[in-house]
Amino acid sequence: MNIAAGVGQARELSILREKVLNDLDRLQIFLRQLFRNRLALAGAVIILVFFAMSIFAPLIAGPYPTPVQGAVTLDPPSNAHILGTDYQGRDIFTLLVYGGRISLLIGFSASAVAMVLGTLVGLIGGFYGRITDQVLARATDFFLVIPWLPFAIVLSLVMGPSLQTTIIAIAVVSWPTTARVIRSQVLTVKERLFIERARAVGAGTPYIIWRHVLPNVMPLV
Repeated sequence: MNIAAGVGQARELSILREKVLNDLDRLQIFLRQLFRNRLALAGAVIILVFFAMSIFAPLIAGPYPTPVQGAVTLDPPSNAHILGTDYQGRDIFTLLVYGGRISLLIGFSASAVAMVLGTLVGLIGGFYGRITDQVLARATDFFLVIPWLPFAIVLSLVMGPSLQTTIIAIAVVSWPTTARVIRSQVLTVKERLFIERARAVGAGTPYIIWRHVLPNVMPLV
């Protein structure tokens, strides 16, 4: 029994090691292609700079909200104000840095919610099929045709204008695209031989989805 357990652990370690090596190979290929493409590299550097500025905003731009200085309204760029001041005397560079932080927060949060929701809907609908797939497909089509701006306006009237409302509005109209892509891939993956073998040895549906189907569709996510 101990020998069988040891063999099983060794096999799992071998599979894990192979997966890590494959991930490292993919990362090396990605970095190699990135450094070959100057435009992509420049874009990545700009994004990283804005990302770092947003994270370290208190150290770079000082406290927020920036104090109102009526005597220096519409001041041109200077040593005291790198980008000048606005009509209320607020430092434009400080507003820019903290505005970038809010934009990143909304973008990453909405993308994360849309990714998780779309992946779940695509996995469940594509794997279970039949009535479950039909119901989720119709729900996906419904949210896919919702115009974003009117929906955001209605949502802000119901929930009130806030960052959470903006994140929810973007996520709600974004997840259907992810769901359709994941569903189409799941329909292909679930017919492969290793899924049939997993069912033959008694693996449950949640286990198959989590351990076999999800890893094969994650690159699309």
